[in-house]
Amino acid sequence: MAQDQRDDFWDISKLAPNAKKPQPRFKTENETVSFEIAGDAKPEENRITVLGRSAKMEESTYVPLSNPLIRKVTVRRMQGGYDFYESFRKAALLYYDVAAEPSSFVSFYSYMPQYSQMNAEQKSYYFYLRSEIRKGNYSLRADISYLYLYVYEILNLPEKIPPKQGISLLCKLWRAYRKSLPAIDRYFSVWVQDYCIVHQLDAPTAEIEDFIYEIIDAASFKEFYLGGVYSKNAGEITALLSCLSDYDWRSGRYSGGEHRDMYKKHVEGAMLPVLRSLWESGALFCEDAATERLTRDAFPCSLCTHSVKCRIEIEYYPLGRSDALRARVTSALKYVENCLRSALSVKSRLAVKNLHEKDKALIDMYFETLFRAVNEKRRLEQRESYETLYDAPRQEMSFAGADAIEQSSWENTWRLVDTEENEKISDEEHSIDEPIVEAEVQEDTKRAEESADVYVVRYLRALISADETEKKETVRRSALPEESLAEKVNEIFFAILDDVVLEICDGGAVLIEDYREEVSEWLNRQK
Repeated sequence: MAQDQRDDFWDISKLAPNAKKPQPRFKTENETVSFEIAGDAKPEENRITVLGRSAKMEESTYVPLSNPLIRKVTVRRMQGGYDFYESFRKAALLYYDVAAEPSSFVSFYSYMPQYSQMNAEQKSYYFYLRSEIRKGNYSLRADISYLYLYVYEILNLPEKIPPKQGISLLCKLWRAYRKSLPAIDRYFSVWVQDYCIVHQLDAPTAEIEDFIYEIIDAASFKEFYLGGVYSKNAGEITALLSCLSDYDWRSGRYSGGEHRDMYKKHVEGAMLPVLRSLWESGALFCEDAATERLTRDAFPCSLCTHSVKCRIEIEYYPLGRSDALRARVTSALKYVENCLRSALSVKSRLAVKNLHEKDKALIDMYFETLFRAVNEKRRLEQRESYETLYDAPRQEMSFAGADAIEQSSWENTWRLVDTEENEKISDEEHSIDEPIVEAEVQEDTKRAEESADVYVVRYLRALISADETEKKETVRRSALPEESLAEKVNEIFFAILDDVVLEICDGGAVLIEDYREEVSEWLNRQK
């Protein structure tokens, strides 16, 4: 047999049936269409090439005023020709008002959960879980697929769930189930961010303040959550420190256990003026520096219909990427911990290298004010019991009582001296000009009414009512620096609340809003 014939023996292509060539589902020819773009682009540039169908790009651009790190946001939506997952939206609208009865938990898992993937028992439990969540009850057990299905409803039904309500629901879901389902941090950190960007909402740092520092590492775009150094959210300060420092104070040897709350409170309190100073000096970011650009599809790994699916482009200032800044913040943070260790009488100290003088001064000022009040409180508590017997009685000043004491004193004097001296004293007493005595008594009364404590009350009233004129007049009449009056206020409230109520800065003192109610109640009790 010839060689070529032997090779043909293994060729079975002649025996196989003729297969039909598969036909494309859509048109395969390219089609060029026009779409609108804001700006000065030329008409011939406003063209894209799509595969077998026409599309129109809808674009919106805005500047978030609440976050100085974000320079510009552009949201592009593709309209027409995209109907993937549209059946989910129709089902979501159909099931939105379904009534639910109490139901037993049934496990459910799907990579991309939808109503069509659930059996009757799973649907029954999901609608019951959803009804309880709508009532504010987050105690029911939820598999991660149930949770994601509810998130998809929030993302895809803005006409049923307005964005401001939607972001609140997302944050509450996140907080309620992140401990039992820790995997959701990775996705919620992005979905919440994209939901706010697409609907032009501010970052919900206040709603997630209690755990933002725990999830900031999972966030792909940290600048979105950390654009408010001047906010009152303490959790945001801890999150910012975790991004800007090479030292994590939460893992320190003495920062856990019974000292954890104290550490958290004073690390945030002492580092806040340092971060604000860095922000104002441009060290955290600089508007003259080159911006970076982030471009991607919104809501990755989620189910989105064509009405939600969009592409976002964010131009932003990167937050503190330099090694010098990280070294500076790390040194300041270690110095703060050394101050706390000193307060706890711990002898060991962290090595602090190249601590910036301005940062050191701001931290020292914070602890000086704090320790002054603490030391005064300790001094009063440690007094010997017999010393309290020599304290002046705590009662209101009475000039009538003072006159009676003075008269009793003269009577005792007259009994102790001889007659001649007694007459001399009596003559001298009655020779005093009466109008002058009355004027002196009035002046003494005025000075007593305008004592230091009175000025402290007046100063605090002016501060809480934002009356700058009254505040300046009170400071002038007291003949004390404003810082001294503010420190007296902090000393008073430290004895009551174990905390200061005023933040002292270069421009004066600022009331800590968390204590406004307590300060107002205290002022109402003052005369």
